[in-house]
Amino acid sequence: EIYADEIPVLACTKEVCRFAGIDYLRLISSGTMVMTAFDGEKLVSKLKESGINAAVIGRITDNGRYVTKNNKRMELLPQEKDEIYSIKINDEFKSN
Repeated sequence: EIYADEIPVLACTKEVCRFAGIDYLRLISSGTMVMTAFDGEKLVSKLKESGINAAVIGRITDNGRYVTKNNKRMELLPQEKDEIYSIKINDEFKSN
C-alpha cells in the first residue's frame, strides 16, 4: 500500500508537471530507489543521517496493491508508459 502524499517530490518537479498538465507520480523518476525494511523509520533515520532524502511511503500487505492519495484509496495498476509522453507541446514551443 503506497501513501502518495508521503512521497518526497521537489517543488520544482511539481510545478513543471502542473504547467505541463501531467501527474508527477506517474513519471519514471530515474534516480529514485524504493526499498523495503522491517523497521522503515529506523532505515529512514539512518539514511537521513547520511544526507540522503528518505521517507516511509507505504507498507507491504497481503490483500492487494493500493495507493492512497488525498484520503482516497485506489487500486494500484501497472504503469503503461512514462507520463512524460503525455505532454502536449504547443506550436509556439516546437522547434523547426
